[in-house]
Amino acid sequence: MSFAGPAGKGEKKGLGVLRGRGWGWGGEGESAAQPGPGESSGTAVSGEGAGTRLPAPAYPAEGESWERVGWLGMGIAIGTVLGAGIALLYAPQSGLQTRAAIRQRGHTIATRGRDAWDELAEELRKTARRRMKKMRRKATRAQWAAEDWREERGW
Repeated sequence: MSFAGPAGKGEKKGLGVLRGRGWGWGGEGESAAQPGPGESSGTAVSGEGAGTRLPAPAYPAEGESWERVGWLGMGIAIGTVLGAGIALLYAPQSGLQTRAAIRQRGHTIATRGRDAWDELAEELRKTARRRMKKMRRKATRAQWAAEDWREERGW
């Protein structure tokens, strides 16, 4: 069984009856997606509700959607303020102790970050030195090989 219900014969799992109808949002006059293999345009192929269309969506009136967004934003703001207030009321420490703990934690994190950065920089320096040494060795060997080749040719 998929999220769209049991897949019928010839249907791919997971697509079910929703393919070809734009996920149920295809209202009158809207162009729907092309049906998949074994499906008829805009109707269910098998299972419950075969041969029926999903209802067209109810779009909000102009301006109504912005009103909803405003109410949502106000709800989030009020919830944030209330949550912060409750957290302060139920805090196990005083404000002075909390600020000291935050300061200490920040100092610890900064120190760890600096140490990690310094270790990374040192590791990169070591790697660069090793690579340069290896490149110098290869260049020297190539120079020796070129000199040997010239001596063999009598140049």
